[in-house]
Amino acid sequence: NQVTVAAGETVTLTGKIVKLVAPINPQFNSMRFTIAVEGCEDKPILCYNITGDLVSNDLCVGDTATVTGNIKNYQGTIEFDTDCVLTNLVSGGTTKPTDAKAIVDEAFAMEPGASMPYFVTLTGKIAEINDAYSSQYGNITVTIAVEGTDGLKALKCYRMKGADAATVKAGDTITVTGTIKNYKGTIEFDAGCTMDSWENTGRDVPLMLT
Repeated sequence: NQVTVAAGETVTLTGKIVKLVAPINPQFNSMRFTIAVEGCEDKPILCYNITGDLVSNDLCVGDTATVTGNIKNYQGTIEFDTDCVLTNLVSGGTTKPTDAKAIVDEAFAMEPGASMPYFVTLTGKIAEINDAYSSQYGNITVTIAVEGTDGLKALKCYRMKGADAATVKAGDTITVTGTIKNYKGTIEFDAGCTMDSWENTGRDVPLMLT
């Protein structure tokens, strides 16, 4: 099967979500994910800053999404452009955990290269600033100790974005949303994760991580 699209043409395609890229940006109520149309699974399409009443951080890999918008080739990436709309969604039946301990236990049980098929939200205290805030890219990499777990498990937040990301310091408590993966043995929120909130707490208290 082939999908043929003329430049500037508005099209509607239905495909399974194969990757969650970025959770909802509350300022624009948009998110990013990638779909694969049946018969064209080797040609995934990024849905860039997709909007609509159905967008939600509850979306999961395996859900079937119908998207309407304009498709372009952006530096080699085939994508629905900004202002594309999620017009229909069919659940793939995945149930995601909401308890922090269950999320962390699942994350640390993943094999290298594996990713969680859904967005999760966790709160923890910053134990380390791994990479300083980049004003060029608007992100920072930190490691947090997650609340609600047995002991303190180190979880990296890779290239985390957020309105106050430039302000955070070790010891602050932050809440982060994104997908979690095992990158060569490091358990981390993937690039595209967002800081939902932060609080200046206990900056002088050292954290012991396990």
